[in-house]
Amino acid sequence: MPPRRKLNEFEKGRAVAWFQDDVPKREVTRRLHVSISVIVRLIQRFTATGRVQERRRPGRPKKTTPREDRLIERLAFFLYFIWCLTSFSTIQGYIATAND
Repeated sequence: MPPRRKLNEFEKGRAVAWFQDDVPKREVTRRLHVSISVIVRLIQRFTATGRVQERRRPGRPKKTTPREDRLIERLAFFLYFIWCLTSFSTIQGYIATAND
């Protein structure tokens, strides 16, 4: 069974608005190209809480900020680039000594 497609906030709002305008759930699913279970859960969440946003999931909180994440990515790329350059120069050194 394929995983459920997640709706973005705009699509969730449209689904709730259609449901409040008495559009059948099956018609809403056809318009948004999702399964009926996605719409049923969305409507249940909306009627229970008055919101369409999903609640926060439990889990370990992030320790780094998005800025620190970008810095780590750049640093990893830079170190890989340096490693490639040193490896290439080492290989060139081996070739030069082998040709002598």
